[in-house]
Amino acid sequence: MNPAVWGFIGVLLGSIIGASASILTSIINTRNESKLQSKRERYQREERLKEFQRRNLLRLQDLLPHCMFLMNRAHIVDVNNAKNQKKWREVLLSADLDGKIRISFRKLTIIIDRVSNEKLRKDLMVTHKYMGDYLFAKSEIEAECLLKKYTNNFSRLMAKVGIELRSTYNV
Repeated sequence: MNPAVWGFIGVLLGSIIGASASILTSIINTRNESKLQSKRERYQREERLKEFQRRNLLRLQDLLPHCMFLMNRAHIVDVNNAKNQKKWREVLLSADLDGKIRISFRKLTIIIDRVSNEKLRKDLMVTHKYMGDYLFAKSEIEAECLLKKYTNNFSRLMAKVGIELRSTYNV
């Protein structure tokens, strides 16, 4: 064969090999970039979820003590009214206190529903139920029992909320 033909074949093969290498490199780079983009998006989604939980748990740390405060005020009012009236719940709570309790309970219900930790959410719901049941207690003894239940749960729940909150900061 003629050296010019061999030269042409060499150039042609070189071009084909070069183009194939370039195409293969582009495919590999595109796949790698796609994987990196997926990882980046997954990381951002997880960070948004963690941030949502952080904000929710911080709100819970503020609202739960506020609800406890309101419930304790209600208990003091109920006990004083029972002493004065000689009968449990003869006098209703003031409209102001009742309204504050209703609003805080509504907020607490929403925040509890947003807690991602199933066990913590259930524990919070139990304490919330005790507080709600207190408001409908038929006797001072029943009210005292419910008061002890939700008061005893309070410190344990606040510690659990703190643990859950700190877990959202771990990488």
